[in-house]
Formats: sequence, C-alpha cells, structure tokens
Amino acid sequence: MATRLHEQRGLFDQACVTGTADEVELQGAAMCRGWAAAVRAMEQSGEPDDAYMLGSDPTTGLKVAVGHSKASVGRVAELHGQDVVWVTPDEVAGLMASVEAFKFAHAVKQHFPGAEMIKRYASAGS
Repeated sequence: MATRLHEQRGLFDQACVTGTADEVELQGAAMCRGWAAAVRAMEQSGEPDDAYMLGSDPTTGLKVAVGHSKASVGRVAELHGQDVVWVTPDEVAGLMASVEAFKFAHAVKQHFPGAEMIKRYASAGS
C-alpha cells in the first residue's frame, strides 16, 4: 500500500505542475482516498504507535532516537544500527534539567525560540 500511495503522490504532484484543473482535482481526490485507505489499514493492524525522531552528532557520530513506544526500539536498531541510543521525551527533559550544557541550551532557546545547535566545535570546548 505504501508504494501505491507514493506513486499516487507522484501523479498528484505531476498534475499540479503540468495538469489541467480537472486533472489536479482527479489526482487530488485519488490522493485523499489513498491516505484514507492507508490510515484505515494502520488503525486496523493493531500495531502499537512506533513514531520516533532520529538525530545524530556530526562530530562524534552518536545517534539518538527519541520516542514514546518501546515497540520501536528493535526497529530502530534494525534500521539504524545497534549503537543508536533510545531515549524517551521524559528522559530528554530530565537530562536537559540536570546537565550544565543543556541548561545553557535551554536559556538560549528561551531567548531565541526556534534556534538550533547545528554544529559543534570540539576545539572551542563545546
């Protein structure tokens, strides 16, 4: 089903770029039907929620997955390797509250919402 949905998205995108209004409407309606079918299939599968976010540090190579569902731990290791560290959002909050470096990041993000730490310079002590 995922492949069909991906293909339909391509048809919709193409219709948006080069199609007529009728083609956009036709492919858009098909896209909506595809998403509805995918959601029904996911709901009926009975599988636990397995959403997670993956981040990595370019300097050290450390990979961290953040998510709620322990059901995702095995899948994350399968996809991204055994060295990925799994943490929950509550664990991230606890770390941010207790480590000096995170306290600084918290203060910066309080003053500059949306700010990101995108590169670390080991020679600068960060």
